[in-house]
Amino acid sequence: MDTEANAKLIVVKFTRTYSEVVHKLLGSKGFAPELFAVEDLAGGWKMVVMEYLLGWVMLGEKPHQERAKYKEKLKKALCIIHDRDLVHGDVRCPNILVYEDDIKLVDFDHCGKEGVKKYPREWDHTQRREDAKEGDFLQKLHDDWMLERIFDSFYS
Repeated sequence: MDTEANAKLIVVKFTRTYSEVVHKLLGSKGFAPELFAVEDLAGGWKMVVMEYLLGWVMLGEKPHQERAKYKEKLKKALCIIHDRDLVHGDVRCPNILVYEDDIKLVDFDHCGKEGVKKYPREWDHTQRREDAKEGDFLQKLHDDWMLERIFDSFYS
């Protein structure tokens, strides 16, 4: 058996929090990389192992006029989680990967239930709504607001 031919490129991420639920949900619909494992480690850390998306780029690397074709797909991806009262919480260009006409969301560290999960302290909150700062509850409307900002030429 040729193990090299069967080898997959992976990403290994270490984090304190991770929403395996949101990652798997979006992955099942083609809107997230394949998730291979989430393991609890000593000291409260988690190890997340997922597919490496060869050839994909961050949405922000695309010229603004090319971004528009991804808007409806991003809305569809957010609807999948919003319909279950889940919020991504960090809908920004670095967390949206694109390839040809497809999109995938990444960075599920702080996703959670709307009105239950709170925004973390360590984020830069300057580019967010006034009600989406440290300690505020995640809300679906925050995701939608960030989505609109991505495609607004004034902010991009």
